Amino acid sequence: MGGHNAGEIASALAAASVENYVRAARHAPASAEGPQDARPLSDAARCLVAAVRKANADVYEIAKKHPEHQGMGTTLVALQIARELGEVNIAHVGDSRCYRIRNGQIEQMTRDHTLRNDAIGWKPNITQEELALLPANVISRAIGRRPQIDVDVRTETAVPGDVYLLCSDGLSGMVDDATILRCALHAADLQYACDDLVALANQAGGQDNVTVIAVMIEPA
Repeated sequence: MGGHNAGEIASALAAASVENYVRAARHAPASAEGPQDARPLSDAARCLVAAVRKANADVYEIAKKHPEHQGMGTTLVALQIARELGEVNIAHVGDSRCYRIRNGQIEQMTRDHTLRNDAIGWKPNITQEELALLPANVISRAIGRRPQIDVDVRTETAVPGDVYLLCSDGLSGMVDDATILRCALHAADLQYACDDLVALANQAGGQDNVTVIAVMIEPA
């Protein structure tokens, strides 16, 4: 999170925590569920939510125990492909995004957890003038700021040819969706697309760290 302490440590710790949890769950599925979730989730999706909650707890505990890391936090977006179920699970906290590119169209699959978006949820008829009075870049949810965290998760059918693009707001805040789509469609491969998008964000001002990952669903 820009402007907060030890963000690079929080983000690295959260990513490692999610990866380690999911890897361990493959060998111990009975213990992978974590806290029960009221939502009708598959075992794979429930495991992903539990992994993000574990990451939040890990970052929070490190920040609490080490004064030099006090206040650190990070946004997080995670993609899990459950081939045996034919599903794609997306979990996120904060304003890092997941897009899906299908049939030449781009769709944002996550909802930014920001003060402005929350205000729209609280007051659907809020005016643009009222929204403009709120800070633009204040996130309302982040990993590591509180001992418990709400995790947004959605499940989609895995369709061959779909491209899922995960990014930090260092990209989405500098490059519009139409340009992201055009770059993804015209690049020689997904690695070139990611490299080009990072370059475009930097050329536009590069006001924040830029992270981009792209995954294509291939036939089973």
